[in-house]
Amino acid sequence: AGCAGKTSLVRALGAEDGKTEAIDVDDRTVGILVEELVLGEATGVMWDLAGQQEYRALHAALISARCVAMLLFSANEDAEEAKRRLIEWVRMVGAQCPGVSIVLVCTHAGSAKRGSETVEQFASAVEHGVRAELAKLNRELVKEVARLEELKADVEQRVEAHKQKEAQMKEGGTKATEE
Repeated sequence: AGCAGKTSLVRALGAEDGKTEAIDVDDRTVGILVEELVLGEATGVMWDLAGQQEYRALHAALISARCVAMLLFSANEDAEEAKRRLIEWVRMVGAQCPGVSIVLVCTHAGSAKRGSETVEQFASAVEHGVRAELAKLNRELVKEVARLEELKADVEQRVEAHKQKEAQMKEGGTKATEE
């Protein structure tokens, strides 16, 4: 993880000319970098959270439904690897903070070497792949919820049948003692 361009994006958004120098791998974010951003009349706070595995536990404490989570992927990445990684992040962020808005951002467009494929085509293919996988996961989740609802209804029927048998047994026992 790391090197997707999060810190560069934060710096570029805060720069008057919208540009930033390349960041050395050794200077990537460790932990959290917090920057106040002023974009026209809008102000906000950008939290650059380290993407390395050992820092992921921090994300749950810092991301809320009021946030916009920007998940970055590099135009220099392999498309399948980018999709796999983004799906992992979307699932993790969504599980930790249901309702959070998620935006996918393709970085390193100016330095990408994509052959005959444009960066726009690459980014579109990655986004489409992520959306398709999430739609599939959503369909599976809907099926699982329906299965659990059926199971719940079955259990409720069994409990009700058991209660009726219990009541009949009590009623039958009461009649036998009265005679």
